[in-house]
Amino acid sequence: MEPTDTLLHIQGLSKRYQFRRVFANLDMELARGEWVLICGPNGAGKSTLLRLIAGLEKAQVGSLTSVAARIGYLSHASGLYEDLSPRENLEFFAKIFRLENGPQRAAELLEQFGLTERRDDPVRSLSRGMIRRLSIALAVLHQPDLLLLDEPFSGLDYDAQLALLDLLKGIQAQGCTIVLTTHEFSLEEALDFRLLYLHKGKLIHDQRCRAFAEARDIYQNAMRAGQKETKKTKPPTEKTPQARLNTPASHPPYRLRDYLAQVWAVAQKDLRTEMRTRELLNFMLLFGLSAILIFSFAFNLMSNAVRNFIPGMLWTALIFTGFLGLSKAVNRDFANQSMDVLRIAPLEPSAIYLGKLLGIFIVQLSVAVVLLLAALILFNTALLQPAMATALSSGILGLAASGTLLATLVERTRSREMLLPVLLMPVLIPLLIACVQVTQDAAAGLALVESLAWYRLIFIYNIIMVSVGMLTYGSTIEN
Repeated sequence: MEPTDTLLHIQGLSKRYQFRRVFANLDMELARGEWVLICGPNGAGKSTLLRLIAGLEKAQVGSLTSVAARIGYLSHASGLYEDLSPRENLEFFAKIFRLENGPQRAAELLEQFGLTERRDDPVRSLSRGMIRRLSIALAVLHQPDLLLLDEPFSGLDYDAQLALLDLLKGIQAQGCTIVLTTHEFSLEEALDFRLLYLHKGKLIHDQRCRAFAEARDIYQNAMRAGQKETKKTKPPTEKTPQARLNTPASHPPYRLRDYLAQVWAVAQKDLRTEMRTRELLNFMLLFGLSAILIFSFAFNLMSNAVRNFIPGMLWTALIFTGFLGLSKAVNRDFANQSMDVLRIAPLEPSAIYLGKLLGIFIVQLSVAVVLLLAALILFNTALLQPAMATALSSGILGLAASGTLLATLVERTRSREMLLPVLLMPVLIPLLIACVQVTQDAAAGLALVESLAWYRLIFIYNIIMVSVGMLTYGSTIEN
């Protein structure tokens, strides 16, 4: 397909990571329907350029204007949830991209990419080539105008590379602009494409090629020449104080129904994953039951005073099981960079937050019910009072609201399992005091109205934490 007009325009783009410069005054254009290969030595800025175009990172200076209504992106990671099947992954992201024919579109792509026979197997059981094909199926799920692929041939054998190239040719023939980075030039295939060679954040080569062999010669010559600049660069453009990203309105109007459907899709995905792996439930239940059992050895079970210690013991177990579960629940979205796919979708960050919160709340509430029954058996105390459900659910909501936000905040740190309790525990102290009191009142058989002051504190706490989470989750996952 011949390019007809400009799809992407970059002018004066500059990007730095602390003291390392990635780009300096980069100018380039992409035409609609083009096939573009970006190459260069390690550290040249290839992956960063794709992330900038996808909107996953921001430049400090310059402008990036795109008329692509929809962008597909594939990084080095798969972007998939390994505990879900190929069909479940595609159908989940179809809901996130608000596709009306999600299951049908997923079935079509599984057939097109030769994955129908393995559609219900966990992704972790697939071969590397199958996972790569499924990742590209995910990237084109919403029929993007611009497809960004970071090293799509990496790790594949020659036959798998040929099969993948044929699939990409079919996608490009439908009018999609394909931009990919690669070090692989071993394919002996005729292909009309545009080659861009980057070195130290500068565009050194920009020319048409007819085959991979031609591109390989250009790449090797540039490497042997010490990456010397062979193309006269454009004079620096006047820099603006801040980078600008302009993209068109790319999706239908966002309605409350769509928002709630996306919230439930995120929660349903987390719950389905948990029901399949039981990773969080088993771990949290083991820890919680062990804590209650240890507490039981410390008290005289026949003493009437033991009733006063049960609420504190129960919430101590719930808080620490929450520390264990929160980090693992949030990590699932970052493990294979699935969060990047969520970020380029027409999805409000607050919907991700509420969906994660809902999933964590249901898991934590299930753990609380089991721990409550264990305490009932061990301490022979009447804990199943009418107000107990309200006491537990209101407190666990606050724990999930604050924990989801802070677990995401520390996700990229190396010691996140240790850092999360340090940050979260001071935030939970007001909630913990109120929850222990209302749980004690509920165990004593008091009516809700007699604990109204404490419930008011819990209600205000929950409102504040949920509001802060909804307002700041976008910047949290971005940074």
